Amino acid sequence: KAKRGKKISLRRVELVTKNDNQTFGVYKHMGGKIATVCVVEGNDAELAKDLSMHVTATHPLYTSKADVPADYLEKETHVQMELAKNDEKLAGKPEAALAKIIEGKVNKQLKEICLLSQAFVKNPDQTVEAYVQGAKSTVVSFVRLEVGEGIEKQVSDFAAEVEAQSAAFNK
Repeated sequence: KAKRGKKISLRRVELVTKNDNQTFGVYKHMGGKIATVCVVEGNDAELAKDLSMHVTATHPLYTSKADVPADYLEKETHVQMELAKNDEKLAGKPEAALAKIIEGKVNKQLKEICLLSQAFVKNPDQTVEAYVQGAKSTVVSFVRLEVGEGIEKQVSDFAAEVEAQSAAFNK
């Protein structure tokens, strides 16, 4: 029985399954600090591994635009509206033009967070969707795990801490 000098706790565990027509693609980066598993329809192991590498590098949140929750779209649209209201370059633009500009900015954001819309890391001239379609496959799912992901770091004010200690000491 070996002992380790580090506290290890699991924050997130994912069970990834596939059927006989699907393939796993696994990629680990930085000695396993980032690990990604992709499931693709079809038996193309190289495609699945390439997608896993891409997901590791780009950290998409969703597979496609259709997977993005409505509340995320509302929030992003609201943020872009507020930014447009405060942009001097857009002052005086008609409402229809502003709506198109906001829609364009939201779509740009969606391209960055949706796997299929992203430029493929091995060939930036094509999207991930075009790469996958060229291989006659489809992306079923992906999971990206990173060490320390979701851990909130404690922020401390050293000056306030010293002041509190000295006040307690001077009582």
